[in-house]
Amino acid sequence: MAAFVAWELAPAQSRAVSRHIARCADCRLWYREVLDLAEAWQDERELPDLDLVTPVLARLRAQAGTPAGRPASPWPRSLPGRVVFLHYAVAASMALVLFHLGVFHDVGDVAQHGAALSGQVTRLVQILARL
Repeated sequence: MAAFVAWELAPAQSRAVSRHIARCADCRLWYREVLDLAEAWQDERELPDLDLVTPVLARLRAQAGTPAGRPASPWPRSLPGRVVFLHYAVAASMALVLFHLGVFHDVGDVAQHGAALSGQVTRLVQILARL
Protein backbone atom coordinates (compact mmCIF):
# COMPACT_ATOMS: atom_id res chain seq x y z
CA MET A 1 0.00 0.00 0.00
CA ALA A 2 2.87 2.37 0.80
CA ALA A 3 4.35 1.82 -2.67
CA PHE A 4 0.97 2.58 -4.25
CA VAL A 5 0.60 5.83 -2.27
CA ALA A 6 4.19 6.84 -3.10
CA TRP A 7 3.58 6.19 -6.85
CA GLU A 8 6.32 3.52 -6.89
CA LEU A 9 4.32 0.79 -8.66
CA ALA A 10 4.38 0.02 -12.35
CA PRO A 11 1.32 1.38 -14.20
CA ALA A 12 -0.28 -2.07 -14.55
CA GLN A 13 0.19 -2.83 -10.83
CA SER A 14 -1.12 0.61 -9.90
CA ARG A 15 -4.32 0.07 -11.96
CA ALA A 16 -4.83 -3.34 -10.35
CA VAL A 17 -4.47 -1.88 -6.84
CA SER A 18 -6.86 0.97 -7.74
CA ARG A 19 -9.50 -1.49 -8.95
CA HIS A 20 -9.10 -3.59 -5.81
CA ILE A 21 -9.40 -0.56 -3.50
CA ALA A 22 -12.59 0.45 -5.30
CA ARG A 23 -14.15 -2.97 -4.54
CA CYS A 24 -12.72 -3.77 -1.05
CA ALA A 25 -13.95 -1.71 1.93
CA ASP A 26 -11.13 -2.92 4.24
CA CYS A 27 -8.41 -1.98 1.76
CA ARG A 28 -10.15 1.35 1.08
CA LEU A 29 -10.00 2.12 4.81
CA TRP A 30 -6.34 1.04 4.89
CA TYR A 31 -5.63 3.25 1.85
CA ARG A 32 -7.19 6.26 3.57
CA GLU A 33 -5.13 5.63 6.71
CA VAL A 34 -1.91 5.39 4.67
CA LEU A 35 -2.83 8.61 2.82
CA ASP A 36 -3.46 10.40 6.14
CA LEU A 37 -0.16 9.13 7.49
CA ALA A 38 1.73 10.22 4.36
CA GLU A 39 0.08 13.63 4.59
CA ALA A 40 1.09 13.95 8.24
CA TRP A 41 4.71 13.09 7.41
CA GLN A 42 4.79 15.79 4.74
CA ASP A 43 3.25 18.43 7.00
CA GLU A 44 5.99 20.86 7.98
CA ARG A 45 4.09 22.75 10.68
CA GLU A 46 5.85 23.11 14.03
CA LEU A 47 4.46 20.85 16.71
CA PRO A 48 3.99 22.27 20.19
CA ASP A 49 6.69 21.37 22.69
CA LEU A 50 5.34 18.39 24.59
CA ASP A 51 6.64 18.43 28.14
CA LEU A 52 5.74 15.02 29.51
CA VAL A 53 8.27 14.96 32.34
CA THR A 54 6.71 17.68 34.51
CA PRO A 55 3.18 16.21 34.70
CA VAL A 56 4.52 12.68 35.28
CA LEU A 57 6.78 13.84 38.12
CA ALA A 58 3.92 15.84 39.66
CA ARG A 59 1.68 12.78 39.55
CA LEU A 60 4.36 10.57 41.12
CA ARG A 61 4.95 13.14 43.87
CA ALA A 62 1.22 13.33 44.53
CA GLN A 63 1.00 9.56 44.83
CA ALA A 64 4.03 9.47 47.15
CA GLY A 65 2.81 12.42 49.21
CA THR A 66 6.02 14.38 48.58
CA PRO A 67 5.77 18.19 48.45
CA ALA A 68 6.38 19.63 44.99
CA GLY A 69 9.40 21.68 46.10
CA ARG A 70 11.28 18.69 47.51
CA PRO A 71 12.53 15.83 45.32
CA ALA A 72 11.27 12.37 46.15
CA SER A 73 13.71 10.34 48.25
CA PRO A 74 15.17 7.18 46.65
CA TRP A 75 15.15 5.47 50.07
CA PRO A 76 12.21 3.36 51.19
CA ARG A 77 10.00 5.08 53.76
CA SER A 78 10.68 2.35 56.32
CA LEU A 79 14.44 3.04 56.34
CA PRO A 80 15.79 6.54 56.77
CA GLY A 81 18.55 7.48 54.31
CA ARG A 82 21.20 7.59 57.03
CA VAL A 83 20.52 3.99 58.07
CA VAL A 84 20.76 2.73 54.50
CA PHE A 85 23.97 4.72 53.96
CA LEU A 86 25.38 3.22 57.18
CA HIS A 87 24.67 -0.29 55.89
CA TYR A 88 26.50 0.43 52.64
CA ALA A 89 29.41 1.97 54.55
CA VAL A 90 29.71 -1.09 56.82
CA ALA A 91 29.56 -3.46 53.81
CA ALA A 92 32.24 -1.48 51.97
CA SER A 93 34.44 -1.42 55.08
CA MET A 94 34.12 -5.17 55.54
CA ALA A 95 35.03 -5.72 51.89
CA LEU A 96 38.16 -3.58 52.33
CA VAL A 97 39.15 -5.55 55.46
CA LEU A 98 38.64 -8.84 53.60
CA PHE A 99 40.81 -7.66 50.74
CA HIS A 100 43.47 -6.41 53.18
CA LEU A 101 43.57 -9.78 54.94
CA GLY A 102 44.06 -11.51 51.61
CA VAL A 103 40.84 -13.50 51.81
CA PHE A 104 40.34 -13.20 48.06
CA HIS A 105 44.01 -13.69 47.15
CA ASP A 106 43.85 -17.29 45.90
CA VAL A 107 40.16 -17.83 45.39
CA GLY A 108 40.65 -19.16 41.86
CA ASP A 109 40.27 -22.80 42.92
CA VAL A 110 37.86 -23.13 45.83
CA ALA A 111 38.51 -26.85 46.22
CA GLN A 112 42.22 -26.22 46.74
CA HIS A 113 41.95 -23.05 48.84
CA GLY A 114 38.64 -23.65 50.62
CA ALA A 115 40.24 -24.44 53.98
CA ALA A 116 42.50 -21.38 53.87
CA LEU A 117 39.56 -19.21 52.91
CA SER A 118 37.40 -20.42 55.77
CA GLY A 119 40.33 -20.03 58.20
CA GLN A 120 40.85 -16.42 57.16
CA VAL A 121 37.14 -15.69 57.46
CA THR A 122 37.14 -17.25 60.94
CA ARG A 123 40.07 -15.02 61.93
CA LEU A 124 38.23 -11.99 60.59
CA VAL A 125 35.13 -12.83 62.63
CA GLN A 126 37.29 -13.23 65.75
CA ILE A 127 38.96 -9.85 65.14
CA LEU A 128 35.61 -8.18 64.62
CA ALA A 129 34.18 -9.83 67.74
CA ARG A 130 36.95 -8.26 69.87
CA LEU A 131 36.11 -4.74 68.64
